[in-house]
Amino acid sequence: MLHNGLKRAVKSVLRRVVFNKNYYDILENISGKRLRQFSSTITFVIGDPKSENYELPSNQYDLIVSNAVIQHVSDVTKFAKEVSRMLVQ
Repeated sequence: MLHNGLKRAVKSVLRRVVFNKNYYDILENISGKRLRQFSSTITFVIGDPKSENYELPSNQYDLIVSNAVIQHVSDVTKFAKEVSRMLVQ
């Protein structure tokens, strides 16, 4: 039961924060940038989590999302370093 309760709680927080217009208004005011005009610049890349190196450019991505991957990674430290390499510094 705790698992389902935790899942509901996380979904509730995400709905209130991530999908709340006021949340983005505040972030846009702080950053001075329009954050909701990014859909045309989203790039989807599929990579093999067991790969040693990713053939992707360094210092290129603002956000990297990896869902249900870490359990497939053989060397988590190396994976984290590769992700860090690709993120804009």
